[in-house]
Amino acid sequence: MVSSNRFMDTVSSWIRANTVKTDGGIQKTGFRIKHAVPPVFEAYALIYHPYRIPAGEIVFEWEQEIRAKRQRAERVTRMLKEEYGVAVGDWLLVALESERYNLEELIAQKLRAYGYTGSQIDKPLKAVRDGLLRAILQPLQNLVDASLEDSETADAEVDNRETQPKREISWKAIYQIYGLPFSDQANWSTLSRGVKPENRIWGEEMPEMDRMPQSVRSAIARFLKSRGIDQTAVGSRAAQATRSLAVEELPTVEDLYLIASPSRDWLFITPHDFCRTIIAGKRAFVADFLKSGYAEVSGLLGAEHRLDERS
Repeated sequence: MVSSNRFMDTVSSWIRANTVKTDGGIQKTGFRIKHAVPPVFEAYALIYHPYRIPAGEIVFEWEQEIRAKRQRAERVTRMLKEEYGVAVGDWLLVALESERYNLEELIAQKLRAYGYTGSQIDKPLKAVRDGLLRAILQPLQNLVDASLEDSETADAEVDNRETQPKREISWKAIYQIYGLPFSDQANWSTLSRGVKPENRIWGEEMPEMDRMPQSVRSAIARFLKSRGIDQTAVGSRAAQATRSLAVEELPTVEDLYLIASPSRDWLFITPHDFCRTIIAGKRAFVADFLKSGYAEVSGLLGAEHRLDERS
């Protein structure tokens, strides 16, 4: 009698053995569903892994950069006026926003205008040149920080995308924002080739690749529970063999790229280098998932459907 774990192993082996081999012809034929899933199912479809953006107002990178520079300029301007009596006016803001300036020369000009001479100017300039952040002219430290690309403290008060709460956004919505045509061939490279970096949404995170994100695993678990299914065979990138896993555990287990029926009646799989999950099974099974509303999905597809973008 075949052991349970060994039986589960046959699912991943069966997939590898029965997908259509590309034989190096991807450039000509494109990467199709049949290259990732055995072409033996009645129907297929795609689940789109969601993009994530900061909660709140949607702001483009160029807008956020201007906001960050403006906040830095206002902070430095306030310190110069309060601690040194130096009225900067719009000079600092214009300099920061234009980026067409020599930092040392601008600092020296301003210091001379307020009576600083000789070593009074040389010492802080040398500190700037040497990258010493504890310059004598302490109020200009934020300006110095901003000029050092490798400074770990630059913009700490402004660029806080790591701590910003995130929200998920659909592919169709983000493509609409960028004014790009959306199709089932769209993949992770679409936006990077179609939108200039400065015109991307600030804090945007591309969808998870190679594995199913938590929201997709939860959607699959919810759908399987509704059909009375309580056991699956799952696979991760870290291990070649599949293993048994209860449906209720799917949302909590990371690094899954495969969730399948042990008897190979249906499967969900995320191909390598893709941020979409393929559903395969009987037509009614796939159609029911599409109608469930649990995730953003394509329409019903065939095994010949091309997953990569046409050149």
